[in-house]
Amino acid sequence: MKKLLTVLIVFLFVCSCGNKKSTDGSQVDSTAVDTVAVVPIDSTAIKDSIAKADSAAIVNYLQDLYTYVLKNKGNEEELASHFTDDVKNRLEKANEYGSGIAFWELRTGMQDGPSDVCKVKSITKNDEWYVVKYLDMGNNGTTKFKAEVQDGKVIVSDYKKM
Repeated sequence: MKKLLTVLIVFLFVCSCGNKKSTDGSQVDSTAVDTVAVVPIDSTAIKDSIAKADSAAIVNYLQDLYTYVLKNKGNEEELASHFTDDVKNRLEKANEYGSGIAFWELRTGMQDGPSDVCKVKSITKNDEWYVVKYLDMGNNGTTKFKAEVQDGKVIVSDYKKM
């Protein structure tokens, strides 16, 4: 896309060159330009920039997800809309109490802990997985997520409790 934009800009610049009239009405030869400088676009830098933005969006989503999972603060429907059908089905099957998504499956599973502290300690990327380390009522927990950005939306395609 960026290459196409660069080519279009260069084309428009070259097409705008030619014989033109000056402000006093006389002909001006503007074709005397010997070269047109084209700055190459570093596609690696663009890809890296997009990857960083996508990663930041995923980390923000996972932070929001765990704010809901640990503290029941947030929009359950909105958070679940980021799951693939496979992930939704797994979490729905884990709900032994009826219908709906068993968000508690993303927690440690401990009923009580040494404290009331429930918070995300860190979210890091390890290969294709994002690792969420958290405290769940003082108990350490870790869950891995496979996620990517598709059409501007974070999509979670897999998870593993550690």
